[in-house]
Amino acid sequence: MSRFDLSRLRSHPMFAGLTIIFGQGFGQAISFARNVLLARLLVPEQFGIAVTFITVGTFFQMAADLAFDKYLIRNAEKDPAQVRDAIHFLNILRGVLTALAVLAISPLVARMFGAPDYWPVYGLLALAPLFKGFEHLDYKLAQRDIRMVPEMLCLVGSQAFGFVVTIGLAWLMESPVAIVIGLNAQYFVFTVISHLLADTRYAAHYDGAMSRRVLAFGLPLVGSGWLSFVGMQGDRIVVGSLMGVRELGAYATVTLILTSVNALLMAGIGSVAFPILARAQGDSALFADKLHRYAAVAFALVCAVFVPLSVCVTFASRLLFGAQYHVDPQVACQVGIAVSLAFYRAYLATALLAMGRSRAILMANTLRASGVLAGALAVAAGRGLVTFTALMVLAEVVSCLVSLRLVTGALSHGRGVHVRYLALCGGMLAVAYVAATRLPVTGPFSIAIAACLALAGLAILYAIEPLCRAMVHNAMSSARGNQRADIT
Repeated sequence: MSRFDLSRLRSHPMFAGLTIIFGQGFGQAISFARNVLLARLLVPEQFGIAVTFITVGTFFQMAADLAFDKYLIRNAEKDPAQVRDAIHFLNILRGVLTALAVLAISPLVARMFGAPDYWPVYGLLALAPLFKGFEHLDYKLAQRDIRMVPEMLCLVGSQAFGFVVTIGLAWLMESPVAIVIGLNAQYFVFTVISHLLADTRYAAHYDGAMSRRVLAFGLPLVGSGWLSFVGMQGDRIVVGSLMGVRELGAYATVTLILTSVNALLMAGIGSVAFPILARAQGDSALFADKLHRYAAVAFALVCAVFVPLSVCVTFASRLLFGAQYHVDPQVACQVGIAVSLAFYRAYLATALLAMGRSRAILMANTLRASGVLAGALAVAAGRGLVTFTALMVLAEVVSCLVSLRLVTGALSHGRGVHVRYLALCGGMLAVAYVAATRLPVTGPFSIAIAACLALAGLAILYAIEPLCRAMVHNAMSSARGNQRADIT
């Protein structure tokens, strides 16, 4: 293949998607393997404390997310170097302020989880955002040209190093402190690799006008980041603080399976879809067509991945983490449905962000977080995890409906397809709930039921989606053509 052809291949959306999915997939696989090994190396109470370290670190990462990278991808047409260097300065400032915030509240967090002796360890989490603040953003700027290899290399290298450090120390120390040291090592290596792969020399400077524009774009997302964290991981805080770290350790075995898959797919698809949608925002018909394709992919993945997982996640949890971690199948299925809806809603959130409507995402995340807050009140009043997770599902349903209304209201073409896909998604998840809670879906039998549901969902997609039928027809025609060529 010529150099020109290689260049075209590297900037092709399919290649870009596969690249970032590989990077995210490797990272999620490493993180998941790390968590499984930690659960095996530590007793349930210690594993629960390790989960709180991961949760607190994630909270500060999401709470301080001002979408600087999204602004760089979306608005760096005229002078990308100027925008990047101004964002470098803001990134450093954000890292320092986040680190100070972690140090300030670490004693309170330790007491909240019933582990006051670990407050210095919670404070050590401050190093991660500090290291991340000095990253070189050339790897994000490359995504304007749909080049994902630099970010993939940063992810793979840092995750692998963090895994080795964490598991090695956990084996030697038999302590949850290993996860904190491993996370800090991971962020440090990510920053180092981002500089090694950069196309330009690192520079950071203050630009008042540029900073105001960047912050005007990102500040509405601060509240959204807080609320998104409450919606995505606030359940762990509720379980850990109100039910204890041992209960959290068991509950986390289910959520870690589901959220690992969710994070992988959301990052892979979103990293490709956002720049494509952002570039199409000036053409309403083209934007509607791209969003239609994104909706079909989201529905296909819900059917092929999340519906089966919602049915057999209890079996998978016991198989991977051990029999000492037990979760009620109804609770596990309801968590699976909540995560499925969160994944499906991500394509609507990506569309809103590409439109520049970051404030609309705040509204949807507020509704989503309300489910966790209502569930916390229910748990405090003596209700169990079944009620808690049911309220999470209800909030996700409402958030999906509001996001759908916001997106379709802004479209001039193809509104009905998004309503249809959301209705079908809800129907498939309802069938999964009935299968998981009313049928004896234990052991390998749960896998068979899950496979049948996945095939049924994909068959529905094939029946209703002309794009899907055209892709299958083209693939079959190509295969037949290759077969005839081999025969001759």
